[in-house]
Amino acid sequence: MHLGDLRADGLTWQQVFADNFAGEDTPLGRSCADPHGFPYTTPKWRAYPWPWHGDPNGGSYCPGRTTSIGNGVMDIWLHGAKIGGEWHSLIDAPMPAIPGHPFGSGQLYGRYSVEFYEPRSFSNYHVSWLLWPDSNRWPADGEIDFPEADTSGKIAAFLHWQGANGASQQAAYGTSTRLYGGWHQTTIVWLPRRCTFILDGKVVGSFTTASEIPKTPLHLVLQIGRSNDATSSHAAQGHIYIDWVTVYQPLASLG
Repeated sequence: MHLGDLRADGLTWQQVFADNFAGEDTPLGRSCADPHGFPYTTPKWRAYPWPWHGDPNGGSYCPGRTTSIGNGVMDIWLHGAKIGGEWHSLIDAPMPAIPGHPFGSGQLYGRYSVEFYEPRSFSNYHVSWLLWPDSNRWPADGEIDFPEADTSGKIAAFLHWQGANGASQQAAYGTSTRLYGGWHQTTIVWLPRRCTFILDGKVVGSFTTASEIPKTPLHLVLQIGRSNDATSSHAAQGHIYIDWVTVYQPLASLG
């Protein structure tokens, strides 16, 4: 993980957030909203709260019972559990708490990197780490997704256009790289005239239609939900480990 300002993409970037989880300890909570669990015990993170059921495929956001920090990683455990006698698919959507930015507030343009590891394939869940519009005007204000994949699938990237009027108005970049089975590093470089997706040091796509690149503030969400083809079984479960996360903003005016 690079600490401090960065020179890349022909620009100087100011680091506004970095977490490698060194020396941090947040055990699993006793409930989805345990005040002694994630994210309440760390000032560096926020999360979609329980009992919000905003996942379109029926997952339940449960930060306290899915997410812990220890041994230098964030561990997101996706699994089914009974709560109040009812089965839930427990998911999470951690968000970096960038200093000076309240909940749901991001920035205009940036460089976002994550290093992560999913040890094995498992079904029923879907990773969609994304830049979401602060305005919540979707799809009109666009969306940028990378990495996106089922937890049993291959990594892809998507850019939903500025001014879109439907989910199909997007650019898509597929890869042959499985989400699971190895450490991966993903980077989004979002600029006014270009949005580039970098996987393990290699560019997998670059969108250059400036009029369709999102141009309102966006914020990073490490969102994981149920997959479109999830079954009714609650036996599927697995872990995703995050080693570090960085967020930069461009220092110079981009015009």
